[in-house]
Amino acid sequence: AGDSVVQNVLTLGLVPNRIRAAAGALLIVHSVSDNVWVVDPATFSVTRTIAFPDGDNPWDVVAVNDTLAAATMLVANNVALMNYATGDTLGRIPVGKSPEGLVVLNGNLWVANTGFDFNTFLYDPGTVSVVEPSTGTVAATIPVGTNPQALAQAPDGTVHVLCTGNFADQF
Repeated sequence: AGDSVVQNVLTLGLVPNRIRAAAGALLIVHSVSDNVWVVDPATFSVTRTIAFPDGDNPWDVVAVNDTLAAATMLVANNVALMNYATGDTLGRIPVGKSPEGLVVLNGNLWVANTGFDFNTFLYDPGTVSVVEPSTGTVAATIPVGTNPQALAQAPDGTVHVLCTGNFADQF
């Protein structure tokens, strides 16, 4: 407001990876700290921390509705559902290998599965999972290009997938 910038309003955890707006909150993912912070946007105070098992490496988070959020777990190959109003974790939904980006469209989660294999440092074919959070099921798995990392909804309702290749010979 007023063309001013306030810097350093909150010291974050290890490897803050994403910040997303939710109903009355900011959701901040810390990949190495393995948690999501729920932050009051008016005071920049942390109202709760939602912790995940060590090494799950949460990558992205998105609010599904006024209380439900989902976070991709890069190393655990699933999506965690949480009630960000209470801080409760509600379960996990297995998706493709090494999920990263998320978008919500018509109540469903669209999940970008990079296919990255941490043992070989190679990429399996990339996919996008369409998840129904109300049932905890994967409704569809869509093959896409190599290393889909981010998703966005266009004004016409289509989902666009950003595939970044293998960073070597596939661009």
